[in-house]
Amino acid sequence: MKNKITINYLLNKKINNEKLTKEEVFSFVDMSCNKQIKDYQISTMLNAIFFNGMSFDETYWLTIAMKNSGFTLKTIPRTIDKHSTGGVGDKVTLILTPLLACFDIPVFKMSGRGLGFTGGTIDKLESIGVNTSISLEKAREIFDKNKMVVIEQSSNLTPADKIFYALRNDTETVMSIPLIVSSIMSKKLALGSKHIYLDIKIGDGALFKNKKSAEEFSKICIQIGKKEKVSVICHFTNMNQPLGNAVGNKIEIIESLNFLKGNCDSKNLKELIYIMLSDILIDFKKSKSYSESKTKIDKMIKSLKPYNKFIDWANDQGSKLTNEDFSNLKLNAKNKKVITSSKSGYFKILSSLMIGQAVFDLGGGRINKDSSIDYDAGILLLKENGDIVKKGTPIIEVYSNSEITDGILKNIKESFIITSKKVRKEKIVLGEVR
Repeated sequence: MKNKITINYLLNKKINNEKLTKEEVFSFVDMSCNKQIKDYQISTMLNAIFFNGMSFDETYWLTIAMKNSGFTLKTIPRTIDKHSTGGVGDKVTLILTPLLACFDIPVFKMSGRGLGFTGGTIDKLESIGVNTSISLEKAREIFDKNKMVVIEQSSNLTPADKIFYALRNDTETVMSIPLIVSSIMSKKLALGSKHIYLDIKIGDGALFKNKKSAEEFSKICIQIGKKEKVSVICHFTNMNQPLGNAVGNKIEIIESLNFLKGNCDSKNLKELIYIMLSDILIDFKKSKSYSESKTKIDKMIKSLKPYNKFIDWANDQGSKLTNEDFSNLKLNAKNKKVITSSKSGYFKILSSLMIGQAVFDLGGGRINKDSSIDYDAGILLLKENGDIVKKGTPIIEVYSNSEITDGILKNIKESFIITSKKVRKEKIVLGEVR
């Protein structure tokens, strides 16, 4: 008879950097989901994985164990799943999903809440009353009607990930490649999608600080996809400046709706959306080239179908906002500060991370899994890298329902410079692997 696997045995083994077996990995996930172990014991394991890493086999077993911890959906033909690893101002899902649905490319997506300084799609949607905590039956009903649905981890779909996701934030183990891979891929596989597009953010304002770690992550995801007979396509995107002009929760919804109405002020956001959407249109034989895709995307946005698709879907998923409410959506923050340029020159972001951290400090992020969020907290960048500014020109707006302290404003001011030298434009898309 085999000895029973205990959490102390698993912890000692992983702390000593020994490889766990498939049975041991599955046992750890089972014990976590069945509440046979405490949060502090799970946290200890997460820390051991953070410091000692995991082999590919361990990471694959963890992914499959997490996927199998709840119900899984059968494959829905031609459905895709798009996921971003997270970055400052990342609102790609909010824009890309209704666009894809209008091109008859269905999206069944599970998203997460904010981790650390990166905002979460679920938090952003909840700022306008969208209910992402719905049954799979209801999700399928909404999906069938709208060709899109966005849900959060439910109690019966990858429940292991919901447990680990929250504790990773509390234990500062967010930046662990095995934990990131297993979190993302378990959800994608549980939803049954056969086409997974990963938007892997790289830079100061992202989880991955350099391309080497992003490539390591993408390689593992692609390998897992091949083992599970799923197509995984990875885009590497630049996060050395915030994506778009808005950083926060509700403020990013507003920017996304403006994009879908054809009013996009951000050059880097528009470029990324057009490149990613073009790639998908070509993959699904909806277009033959980037130039043809651009023409089709311009026409689609001009029709306002994606904008109306977003509203119809949001209402079907619980939002009580009327068409007029969406059209006039604005922040209701009690406090607002405007930062002006101290001199004339070129605007340049030095640290996206500092911008994201400032939004966190304003109340736009959660300290732990039980924290509440100020949905109106946010930062609006009135300039992008390379823009010319004149002395006294407003360049950043800051919003919060709590006090906007001098310390927060100081940190924001240190996140950028006004330089006399012309700022070189960086590429937004840094590569692609599949």
